[in-house]
Amino acid sequence: MAVFFEAKAEEWHSQLKNDVCFINCEVLKDTSSMEYYSFKHQKAIKFEEFLNESNVSYINTCVGRSLILSLLDYGEGADYTWEGPHGFKSKSAAVKFEKVQLNDDGIYTVNVVKGGEVVQGRIKLIVKPMPEAKINNGVFNENEAIQLQAEDNLLDAKYEWRNVDKKVISKSKDLWISPKKEGKYTYRLTVNKDGCEVSKDVEISVGIGPYKRSYNSVVDVLRLPNK
Repeated sequence: MAVFFEAKAEEWHSQLKNDVCFINCEVLKDTSSMEYYSFKHQKAIKFEEFLNESNVSYINTCVGRSLILSLLDYGEGADYTWEGPHGFKSKSAAVKFEKVQLNDDGIYTVNVVKGGEVVQGRIKLIVKPMPEAKINNGVFNENEAIQLQAEDNLLDAKYEWRNVDKKVISKSKDLWISPKKEGKYTYRLTVNKDGCEVSKDVEISVGIGPYKRSYNSVVDVLRLPNK
């Protein structure tokens, strides 16, 4: 008997480690007659139609993140076979990606065989590139207005600037600051594209007299996309 299911993806954010995504697989319908329950159509459809469905369960993630694809525990004696893009194959119960890359993007299928019963399912992994926070910042004179700018050509990206008190002071690519007294000042730029986010702390120096432009970016902080 063959039982087909749609994999349901769950994501959460870890405070200390890289985020981990699990697939909790739920058997939805006995399809010994080769039918499959479609969430899109809210009814049973022929398995051939299921294969052509574009509304496949999916997980969004970003380049460089850790990821685990895992099924329900079928216990001892269960044989697992995973297949994916570029000839990917695995016989383990769970598939772990130490650092997700763009070429990991694609549809993964899994077969579980135990005691003559076969369970099959699939999940689509969508991998997004991590944006860069390139900043035109540096050393300025005491009497000049300061312009910091995120230098990129991203479409539909979101920007956020914060001061040292973590207060949001701009939500555009540019940050204009009134002339400052001599000293060093730190600002944080966050760039979010397709749910992939990077932040940079940027230190600028203000002095007396003309100075050559330069920059000093300090910290990168990466996050997984929100659901």
